[in-house]
Amino acid sequence: MKLKVVRTPLVPHITEVDFKDHSEKHLLTWWYVALIKGKQGDHQPKVLVCFRILGPNDELGDFVHKKIALTELAQFKIGTIWHKRICQYQIRLNVETFQLDFNVDGWRYNSLAENVAEGRPKLIPDGAYDLHGIYGHDKTQLLQFKFSNDPAGLLLPCLEFFSRCYGRSKHVQRVLATYAWEKAKPELLLPLVEPAIPGTWTINMAKRTVNGDAVLLAHLEYDRYARRQSQQIWAELEVGQGTMGSDRVFAKAGPWFKGPARLKVRGIWLEGRKKFLGLHVLGGSEPDGVPVYRDRENTNKTGPLPGALKNGGAWDGVHPRKIMPTAEIVNVTSSEMPDHGSASIDIEDPEYELLGTPRFIKDIYRSTTNINGPKNRTDAPEPDKYSGDEKSGTGKGVGYGSFSSNTAMESFGTLIDVWKMLKFLNKHHPDIIRKVEYLEPNGNFSEVPLPTFLPGFALFTQEELDSRDIKDPNWLYLDRKKGKVRGILVARILTPVGHVYFFEIQRRQRTIRKEGEKERAGEESFKGLVFTLARQESIFERVNRLLDELRYTSGVFGNFAFSGQGTTFAVPHKPAAGEKQPQERFVKRALSMMRVNIPEDPASVRLAKSVK
Repeated sequence: MKLKVVRTPLVPHITEVDFKDHSEKHLLTWWYVALIKGKQGDHQPKVLVCFRILGPNDELGDFVHKKIALTELAQFKIGTIWHKRICQYQIRLNVETFQLDFNVDGWRYNSLAENVAEGRPKLIPDGAYDLHGIYGHDKTQLLQFKFSNDPAGLLLPCLEFFSRCYGRSKHVQRVLATYAWEKAKPELLLPLVEPAIPGTWTINMAKRTVNGDAVLLAHLEYDRYARRQSQQIWAELEVGQGTMGSDRVFAKAGPWFKGPARLKVRGIWLEGRKKFLGLHVLGGSEPDGVPVYRDRENTNKTGPLPGALKNGGAWDGVHPRKIMPTAEIVNVTSSEMPDHGSASIDIEDPEYELLGTPRFIKDIYRSTTNINGPKNRTDAPEPDKYSGDEKSGTGKGVGYGSFSSNTAMESFGTLIDVWKMLKFLNKHHPDIIRKVEYLEPNGNFSEVPLPTFLPGFALFTQEELDSRDIKDPNWLYLDRKKGKVRGILVARILTPVGHVYFFEIQRRQRTIRKEGEKERAGEESFKGLVFTLARQESIFERVNRLLDELRYTSGVFGNFAFSGQGTTFAVPHKPAAGEKQPQERFVKRALSMMRVNIPEDPASVRLAKSVK
C-alpha cells in the first residue's frame, strides 16, 4: 500500500541556515542514509538525510540529500515537512507500542542488501516505502526485532534508534559518536565527590548532560555491555571512513541494555500488519536494576553558596544560558562550530515518552559547595546562529545550542497511575507501604499487578428520574453509546498507622484545550478520596454509601463523603514539576494527610564534605 501524505501541524523550533538549495520547495524528510565523519578531530559527524520533494498536491517527487549535524537530527525526524528552512508540518503515520526483547537473540542488525544476499524476502516490499532513488539505501543499517508471527517484526533505522534512545541530550550522542571512550568519558562523567554508596550506581554527571541522561550514563559507568554498545558508532566511523570510495559509513547502533523492553514508534505497517517499519521513536522503557544516585558537576542541590555568587545569578561577564521560548525560532547551523565564550541556548527536541516504571533515581544533595568562576570572561557579541558541536575559535557569531528532549511519562489513566504509584512505593519503601491491595468484585482483596475495576454505579430507576432533580443522568456511563458504566478503584494500603484506603472514580477521555497550547488528550478531573475506617465500620458499607450518593452529585464529594467515623480527605490530582512518574505528588500528599510520610529522595543522601 502506497504511503499517502496527510499533513498535521507542528510548532517550528529552528531555521537551518545551511538549508539553502530547494528552500522554496516542500521537502519531506524520508530516510537517514549514512553517517559522515567530521573533517576535524573534534567536529561531530553529520547524517546524510534523504528528502522527497512534494508536488502541488503533496504527491511524492524526486529525492534530494542534505548533510545534517548529528545534534540536529531529532529536529529532522522522518515524516517532517520543511519549507523555507523551517518545519511546520509532519505527515500522519501509524503509532504503535511494541513489547520487545533486547537480549542478544531478540534482535539483529540487517540491511536490505544483506537480506537479499541471504536469499530472504525483501524487508520492505516494492511500493510500500520507496527507497530505490537513494544511493546506498540498501546498505543502511536497520534494527530488526522479532515478532511472534514473523522474525522480521519491527524494522527501525539504527540512526533513529541512536538519536532517540541513547540519552535525552544530543551532547551525549555527539560525544559517543566523536570520541573513543577514554576521551568521551570526561565529557559525560566526572570522578565522584565521595565514594559510591554501597548497593547503588552513583554517578557525577558533567555539565552539558541533562538529568534524563542519568540511566544511560549509569550503565556506561558500571555496565561493560552498555559501554561496548555505545562505542560501536565511533568505532565504525574510525575504520569505515572512506571505504567503497565514499565518505559514507553505514553505522550500526543497537540496544545498550538486555532484557524486556517496550518501544513506541511512528511508522507504517507492511504486508498486511505482519511487519512494521518504524520511522520515528516516540518513547521507550528503561531497564530495571540497581538504584541510580545522581550527582552533578553543576548541581543546584547544595547548601550555602559562596559569597561571590548570588542565588539565581551568574558570574559577571559571562553570557547567560537561555531557554528558547516556545514561539521563538532559532537559527542553527550544521557547518560551523560554536565560538569559545559565546552564549548558549536550550533547544527542545521532540519529547520522549517514558514507558512503564522508571528506574529508581535519587539526587545527591551537597551540604556546601565551592564554585570556581570562569578563567576567561568574554565580550563576545550575541550570536545570530547556534550549533551543537564542540566549541572552536572565536568571532564567527555562533553560539552553543544544547539540544535535548524533555521526558513525558506514560499514563494509563488516573486509576491505574495511582495504583502503579502505590505499588512503586511498596517496592521502594516496604517498611512504610507494607502491602497494597485492591477490592475485587467478589469482596476479596488482591495484590495482583493490575487491578480490575469494581462495576461501580447503579443506573437510575424511572422513579428516581421522576422524583429527583438529576442534572446529568448520563454521568453514570463511561461510554453511553456502548452502555458501559463507570467503575471505581478501592485500594487498601497497610502502613505503620494501620490500613489506609484510596477511592477513585473511572474517568472519561476528553480533549484538553488551553489558550496558547496545542490540543492534547486528557480525561475528566475528579478528586480522589483517602480515608481510614473506625473499628466498627465495614469497607463494604462505606463504599456502597459513596456509590449511592455520588450518582446524584456527578462525582463531586459532598458532606456525605466525610460522614464515616474514620479520617477522610478529598485530595485533588495536581501534578508537580519533577515527578518521577504520574500521580507521585497526589499519592504522597494523600498519605501524608494520614500521617504516613514518605521520605523525600534527596534528604537521605546528603554529602557531609564540601566540594572542592
